[in-house]
Amino acid sequence: MTAQNAMLFSTHPETPPRALPPPDDPRYFPADFKEHLDTTLCGPGTDPKIYREYMYSDIARGREIVKVMRAHVDIAGKDVLDVGCGYGGLLIAMKEAGAGSLTGIELEPWRLEWGRKRLESLDYAAKILEMDVCQPGVPATLGSFDIILAQDVIEHVMDLSATIDHMSQMLRPGGAIYVQVGNKFSPDQLLADHHLRLPGITVLSRPQAVEYYCTRMRQPESGYAVGYWRDEKYYGNAFRRRGVDLKRLHRYPTTEYVLAYAAGVSLMCSQLNQDLWPDLRPELGQRMKRRMLKIAELYVHASRQLAVIAAERPEQLEEACDAVTGRMLVPVLRFVGKRKAENEGGGE
Repeated sequence: MTAQNAMLFSTHPETPPRALPPPDDPRYFPADFKEHLDTTLCGPGTDPKIYREYMYSDIARGREIVKVMRAHVDIAGKDVLDVGCGYGGLLIAMKEAGAGSLTGIELEPWRLEWGRKRLESLDYAAKILEMDVCQPGVPATLGSFDIILAQDVIEHVMDLSATIDHMSQMLRPGGAIYVQVGNKFSPDQLLADHHLRLPGITVLSRPQAVEYYCTRMRQPESGYAVGYWRDEKYYGNAFRRRGVDLKRLHRYPTTEYVLAYAAGVSLMCSQLNQDLWPDLRPELGQRMKRRMLKIAELYVHASRQLAVIAAERPEQLEEACDAVTGRMLVPVLRFVGKRKAENEGGGE
C-alpha cells in the first residue's frame, strides 16, 4: 500500500456494519413456511409449543452463535458446515455475518426442502444435502471447512464416535467447531428431558430409554430419535484424541451459580416421593429413582464441600464452583473447539 493510499484509509472511517432485520422479520418466515411450522408436529410426545418456539428462534440463536464464534475465528469469507442444519437458520446467520460458502447436511427430507427454499428466498447460495454424518466416506464427500456447527444434534446420532471423528477430520487447521448438547445430569433434564418431557430418561442406557419411550408413548422403537447421552469429560476427550481442543464455553466461578439450582434439586426430590413410572417395569423405575437421588446427594455433598474450600482453600473455589455447575447442573452444554493452525508449534 502506498503512503497516499495509507493516508486515504486512515482518514476515512470504516463503513459501519449493515443493520440486520430483527430475527422475527417476515423475510425469514414467509407465509408458506410459517404455515408449515404452525401445522407440523415434530413427533410423538413432542410439545408443539416448545417445538415451535425453538424453530421460530433459530435466527436469534444463530446470531448468538455468530457472536461466540467471532471470538475464536474470523467468519468473513470462511467455508461453513452445519451438521443437522434443519431449516437453515444457522446458515442464514452465518451468511449475514460474512461467511463465504454454506453447506448443510440433514436427514429429514421436509426440513431439507424448506431449508433450501428459505435460503433461496433470501438469495443465499448454499449446498443442502440429505446425508447422515455417521456414514463412512462423509469427510471425503464433503471436504474440509473453517467452521463447523453442531447445535442440538450429536445427542441424536446413532454412532457418536464416528460423528466426532468425521467432524474432526473435516475441520481445517485453525478452524473452529461449535457443539451444543443437553446435559444429562441437570435437574432440569432429569425432571423432564428437553425432547420428550420424560422424567429420568437421560440417566438410562439407550435400550432402557427405548423401552421407556415405547411403553410410555405407545410408539414403535423407530420413533425414538435420541441416540446417546454423554458428559463433558467424554466430549472433551473424544475431540482431543482427534486433534481438536474442545472447551466448555461458559464458566460459573461463584457459589451463587451452585445455589441457583437448589430449588430444582429440591423439586426433583419432592417429585421422587411420587411414583413417576407406574406403567414401567419396576426395575426400570427404581433404577431412575436411584440415579436421580444420587445426583441430589452429589449436589448436597458438593455444596458442603464448597463451604470447606471457601474457608480452607479459597484459591480453588472458582474452579470448584465451575466444575459443579458447569458439569452437573446447567441444562445445556456449549463448547467451542479449535484445531491448531499449521504454523502453531508445540504438543499437548
